[in-house]
Amino acid sequence: MNSTPDPTPTARPRSAWPLVGRAAVGLALLLGIIVSRRLDFPALGAAMRGVDPRLLAAAAGGFILLMALKSWRWNLLLRSAGLDYGFAASFRSYLAAFALGTLTPGRLGELARAAQVRADLKADLQPCLRSVVADRLFDLLFLGAFGPVALWAVMTRHTATVWLGVAFLVLYAAGVLAARATGRLLERGRPRGRMLGWAAGCLGGAARDLASTGGLAGALFTALAYAVYFWASQWLLFSLGITLAYWDVACVTGCLSLVLLLPISVAGVGPREGTLIFLLASYGISREHALAYSLLQLAVFTLFGGLLGSIALAVRSRRATPQTVASPAVQPLTHSP
Repeated sequence: MNSTPDPTPTARPRSAWPLVGRAAVGLALLLGIIVSRRLDFPALGAAMRGVDPRLLAAAAGGFILLMALKSWRWNLLLRSAGLDYGFAASFRSYLAAFALGTLTPGRLGELARAAQVRADLKADLQPCLRSVVADRLFDLLFLGAFGPVALWAVMTRHTATVWLGVAFLVLYAAGVLAARATGRLLERGRPRGRMLGWAAGCLGGAARDLASTGGLAGALFTALAYAVYFWASQWLLFSLGITLAYWDVACVTGCLSLVLLLPISVAGVGPREGTLIFLLASYGISREHALAYSLLQLAVFTLFGGLLGSIALAVRSRRATPQTVASPAVQPLTHSP
């Protein structure tokens, strides 16, 4: 019997106008960038034609590894909540929700993972949703600590030093302590009302997960995942014939990841191009090559990811067939001699 109330709202048809509006904003930003920057389209075409397909494939492989590491991290959070979901199921669910997240503001579509786990395991929604929220908080905490350091390094063209690492660790530790305190406040002072109290408990528990005994493992998986993400981004630059140090690529990509969280466009179209053109100009990279790099990012990290997510959804729908539980074999009665 479920002890935790499960206030699942009734599904309602949603309007497509918010999606259309964000797509229009993104396209308007992109058009403004193209017009204001006076891009040389022949140079852009030459840059795209010179892409090395081997390095492009390596970046795509890096994206798959990135998703596998994040799926593993989420699987650990599910296990800590007492949910045995399995890595293969977690990986499929992560890919499917990633595809949905690219179309939603702030990647909120990734919360669909909670509904998938709930449906598969017939579990309460709260621990499922708590695991997804905690998983997203690990990313937000990493980017929130690394973003300011990365932006300062890009603006000053500063190379990696011990002091930058210390600054990142201090910001990350401050974020963990703040999350722990916030989690306790939310769980102790739950607001009145079933829905608000349920949501506060879920969010509070997810925030406290960052400072739990498994928080260190989650932080290590997050750091490793972003290290792979930065490497894959560097390979995309290499495929264009652009040589940029790993630290510089990490800083540019870290700043970009923060910008892409803004819910003002679809799949980051518009903000991605403007951010990369602005940041890469500090390294002497032309607007055309920066835009070509942005298109490769869109292709590998969004369109390719969306394709994998669609395949994961197809596999899930094929496997989601009613299964009958075999009845135990009836043993013949025997008489004692």
